[in-house]
Amino acid sequence: MRNCWFLVALLVALVTGCNGKQSGPQGMGSVDSTIKPKVVFVENFFDFGNIKQGETVSHTFFFKNEGTGNLIILDAIPSCGCTMPRFSKEPVAPGAQGQVEVLFNTEGWDGSQIKQVTLKLNTERGFSTVTIRANVIE
Repeated sequence: MRNCWFLVALLVALVTGCNGKQSGPQGMGSVDSTIKPKVVFVENFFDFGNIKQGETVSHTFFFKNEGTGNLIILDAIPSCGCTMPRFSKEPVAPGAQGQVEVLFNTEGWDGSQIKQVTLKLNTERGFSTVTIRANVIE
């Protein structure tokens, strides 16, 4: 019985101790929800055409931050281990340009190949995708 009263007292203290205060971004007051980055790619698809098996090719995708806040690429996830993205982890200021390089190692691949890289971003949508295509020949 004594433990039960202790738990009730603890619960009351926790509930009244919160005092209606919000935690996280809503309670911080200094976060402006109108400041948002917006990524706009010059192109989000590139076709290498015919390439020889065993080659490693690359293409750079350029983009602009047309939003009002700094754009950050949080991660770049390739659809295949044969594809490797390279990008800067530095924030891209509003109005500034950035780039993502995609390398494709054709070793072991044959025929028409389509590979994607999904970019995790701090934008409202949260992601964007770039795509490469190649016809790998022997």
